[in-house]
Amino acid sequence: MLNLYKLTIFIFLLSVSGCQLLTEPAPLLTMPNPPKLKSNSYNVRYLADASPLQIKSVQLPARPLVKGQTISLANATIEPSSELFSILNEQFSTLGLSLLSDTTLDSDYRLTLTKLEFIEGDKISYQLQNAANQPNIVQQKFAQQSQYSCASVKGTVGIRLTNTKTGNVVWFATASADNTTLGQTELTYQLDWAQIISNKKEVKQFIDEQNTEQARLLRANVPISIPQYQVSETISVPRLISGYCGATDDQAISQRLQTYLLTELINKLNVT
Repeated sequence: MLNLYKLTIFIFLLSVSGCQLLTEPAPLLTMPNPPKLKSNSYNVRYLADASPLQIKSVQLPARPLVKGQTISLANATIEPSSELFSILNEQFSTLGLSLLSDTTLDSDYRLTLTKLEFIEGDKISYQLQNAANQPNIVQQKFAQQSQYSCASVKGTVGIRLTNTKTGNVVWFATASADNTTLGQTELTYQLDWAQIISNKKEVKQFIDEQNTEQARLLRANVPISIPQYQVSETISVPRLISGYCGATDDQAISQRLQTYLLTELINKLNVT
């Protein structure tokens, strides 16, 4: 009787073991297809008020300037081949006056540049313009920076014109302006917005763990669900793509200011 009982137990264990040996492991899991992600670049403008041209011109009527008269430079450092000389020559020519390149020649008048200065000016406040019709995260980013305060480039030019024979001053003038006076009142910033899968690493880790031999045997009888991808948003740091905000083009702005100020000053001259 005891032997029959032992035989029954043995057959049962053998049958259970056989079933386990015949269990097929679940198939390997693969990474799910990612969702279609979106990306874009957005521009936002900042505007400032233009600084007005400040100019003062006094011309004494005792000796009026007449077309055809000549002018020589008192500033020996201004070379005839320089851009500064070219600007002066062009502007005086439009008035019918001749700027002599040879300072040894006699002239009717002597021109002195009393000031020619380009320095860092006052801070200029640029205000954020409407940033609607953009993703909320982009609007929030720009809302954190509702204005930019940027250094300006300020130029000041002074001129004096004297009669060569008498030494009397016949005209003196000064003018000043900054880069916003030239129309540089706008800054444009750009940032990149993109959707990303924030849990891709975690999904891959889950797949790797479920593809082990032991996990595949367990999955044969216990179904599992692969975690879904989670999509989040990311944005870059705003970068300046146009406009001046203390960038490295100070020299270019100074040259533009020089041309502008000299033109405005010389146009104040009355020539008969």
